[in-house]
Amino acid sequence: MELSKSKNNEITGSVTLVGFGPGNPDLLTIAGEKAIAGADIIFHDDLIDQEFLGKYKADKVYVGKRRHKHSANQEDINQLLLDAALAGKKVVRVKGGDPMVFAHGGEEIELLEKNNIPVTVIPGISTGLAVASLTKVPLTHRNVSSSVSFISGHAAEIGLPNTDTLVCYMVGFNIHRIAAKAIAEGRDPQSTVMLVSKVSTPEQQEFYSTFEELSKGPVNYPTPLIAVIGDVVKLKHHDSSTVEKPTYLVTGTDAHHYYSYGKIVHQPLIHLAALEDTTELDTHVQNLHNYDWLIFTSRFAVKYFFESLHRMGKDTRFLCGVKVASLGKMTSNAMAEYGIIPDLTSKDESSYGLIDAFNAYQSQGDSKSPRDSETKGKILIPRSEIALNVLPEGLTKQGWDVTPVAAYRNVFPDHLEPLDLSLMEGIIFSSPSCVDNFVRLYGELPKDKKLISRGKLTEERVQFYLE
Repeated sequence: MELSKSKNNEITGSVTLVGFGPGNPDLLTIAGEKAIAGADIIFHDDLIDQEFLGKYKADKVYVGKRRHKHSANQEDINQLLLDAALAGKKVVRVKGGDPMVFAHGGEEIELLEKNNIPVTVIPGISTGLAVASLTKVPLTHRNVSSSVSFISGHAAEIGLPNTDTLVCYMVGFNIHRIAAKAIAEGRDPQSTVMLVSKVSTPEQQEFYSTFEELSKGPVNYPTPLIAVIGDVVKLKHHDSSTVEKPTYLVTGTDAHHYYSYGKIVHQPLIHLAALEDTTELDTHVQNLHNYDWLIFTSRFAVKYFFESLHRMGKDTRFLCGVKVASLGKMTSNAMAEYGIIPDLTSKDESSYGLIDAFNAYQSQGDSKSPRDSETKGKILIPRSEIALNVLPEGLTKQGWDVTPVAAYRNVFPDHLEPLDLSLMEGIIFSSPSCVDNFVRLYGELPKDKKLISRGKLTEERVQFYLE
């Protein structure tokens, strides 16, 4: 950008960024109004109350940026502020909400200070905070929500952090995509979403919907629109005692996928580590070309397989000609990090499901291996050294030549102490070894708790201890 300068190269002006708040002039701070009253020129957008600005003597320049209706792009606005300051004027840039929250304030400050322009920032009430007070829906609440994330709803890539409450700004044209992403990431499709338009103005309206309804396609709500997502929304119409989240103990290596259950206490009861001797694993990986199928039963099997592959100076191309199967979504996601898309996936993320998937695959006529007419093909399964034999035995009965090989160790973590389970609603087990180690640490499975198992084998292990 080519910058303007005053004739004598002396800067006498200044710029003040003023947060106007969500829209109602009554929510403007005293400091903000003083700055506006003393301005020579005011740059504003169409979310600012025009009648309120009209009573001040300063020149007004409209620089609104609404969807498909930009009067100026951000780079032009930056230049206008700079030029006015270089001309010696007291410049006020009025922004809806707070200047430093989804408002390009940082970009404007960077350019102005780079050119030695004095800049002051006066905070405003961000719409994401105002919406809570003006709808009486708290963003945090004891035993319901202890964490909040603020995200931009019109970003090219929408990320949904794992916090109890999400506040999504500017969602008018993207709320259906946000809802679809939330469902895809495992959030309850029936979760209530509060949508509020024109916050703090006489035209403020509240709408309530669900992820499922919103995900069906674009919706036509009045804008500007902000969304609040989380159990706190239920507090609008329910007593807190009916909304409070139950507490669950997660015993696996990763609690990330279980936050939808409620409050999570994470005590990993298994520790996964590399093999002390990788000779056997490396030998089988080196001879991968002898196999028709490679089966991954966990994301850790993926990790340690590729570590072996990389030790030999090879990459994903070495898998050329070998079909790959995955136990389920989490395993497939780990494979995707290496550019691998499975040829076959178990729908219910269990060994039994993968056995059924191979059986269905064979019925489609692709069961013979060109390498060995006596079997349906050769399968390599890198896995935990203590993995059960359900999958290898099931595939062997179907006529496959199966080779399981230890790829990593599953050990009992050091220095574990039992937790107080009295406040736990339930316990989540992600593998049979989690169940075994729970019994090792706590003595038995509690019969007064909800026990949630991931996969049929894990459920069978739970039943074994309960009988």
